[in-house]
Amino acid sequence: MNIELNPELEEFVQTLGETDEYGGDANAVVCDALRLLQDEHERKAAQLRALLEEGEAAYARGDYITINNREELREFFAKLKRGEISAERPPGETPDESVVTG
Repeated sequence: MNIELNPELEEFVQTLGETDEYGGDANAVVCDALRLLQDEHERKAAQLRALLEEGEAAYARGDYITINNREELREFFAKLKRGEISAERPPGETPDESVVTG
């Protein structure tokens, strides 16, 4: 596989490759960079899975509000922005439908 780098990245890889850590092996620099990118991708995917599980659990226990139209959605975000409501509730607090309609 051949990969073309822009001049700045090519210089960066060559400079790192010349260090004792890589011993002149630019390929090792690129492999390390790709491993870091892969780790970051996996970390983000795990974080998204955890957030999805949290959302599914909240839904299962009825911890959500219903927004029926764009006006209610705008009002919800306006109240959130003004600090009249919080996006998070203390544990055990029940959903409050008046957040949207009140």
